[in-house]
Amino acid sequence: MKLITTFKRNNTFNQFMKRALFILLVLFLAACNQQNPQEINQVSAVTSYVRSGTQGVEMQFVQNLPPRQMYETGDLVTLIELRNKGSHDLGREPFQQCFVHFGGFDKNIIRGVEERQTCGDLPGKSAFLQDGGFTSIEFTSRGITLPADTDKYVPPLVATVCYEYKTIATPQVCVDPNFFEITSEQKACIVRDAAVSGGQAAPVAVTAVNVDMAGPTAIFTIDISNVGGGRVISPRTPLTKCPKLDYNDFDEVQFSVELPSGQFFKCAPETQLVRLTNGRGRFVCQFKIGNTPAYQTPLRVELNYNYMNTVRRDVEIIRTPQFD
Repeated sequence: MKLITTFKRNNTFNQFMKRALFILLVLFLAACNQQNPQEINQVSAVTSYVRSGTQGVEMQFVQNLPPRQMYETGDLVTLIELRNKGSHDLGREPFQQCFVHFGGFDKNIIRGVEERQTCGDLPGKSAFLQDGGFTSIEFTSRGITLPADTDKYVPPLVATVCYEYKTIATPQVCVDPNFFEITSEQKACIVRDAAVSGGQAAPVAVTAVNVDMAGPTAIFTIDISNVGGGRVISPRTPLTKCPKLDYNDFDEVQFSVELPSGQFFKCAPETQLVRLTNGRGRFVCQFKIGNTPAYQTPLRVELNYNYMNTVRRDVEIIRTPQFD
């Protein structure tokens, strides 16, 4: 009997210890998973940074490559740095193109230069790559021959980067089918124009979103602008044509708009291609949202286009003195 009592006591104690250990384990895991407000603020700040800005692929000549002055007996060596300061990745998918065209000089004088090179893998900004991807491209001549009686030649070296790019904006909007009804009900939000500023980590930006309600139909008027300092090229224009472009190749952007809880109705222009005038464009999209109380939701706007930036450097090529 005493043995059975002792066994029961030991069994009760073991169950108690198991329960205690289980509770301690739960508390430990909860403490490990507890979110640090400071850490959340830091992550939020990083996310805001990588999703903002008005630049895409930026390009510059490396200092002294080429030098400002050189003799014609040497080869022209040019090194160009590229950095993707936007958030759209380049070079990781076959359809994502980016290349640099090098010219501005007489190919009969500066010979053997490979005029076009691809940018390679050039990822955009992210939480793990906050300054964006970086690479460099070298252009080298196989010789320089000045024409007779020409003591110096001063060509403009022009590098042009042409690339596909994408802008994604997700402004928060309020939709309310009963916007014009007088009611004492406390609404979740008030229909007003969405605040958009700071760019979306791309050279073409959504700059304003006007929100209107027509009963169960939400109407969004969206303004976009070229904010990157380069030229917008139509997504319908093959990049292989760049930089030899015609007037109709410029200033056209393809757009698409999504509302998570709305049924797409129509957009204008219906082609979902908008032409920029003086760097600005506008389109309108409508969604059916049904008879529902007011709520706030992200409006996803995607812009697709090609883009072109150019940098220039003058170099003076001098004939080597001849001694008799």
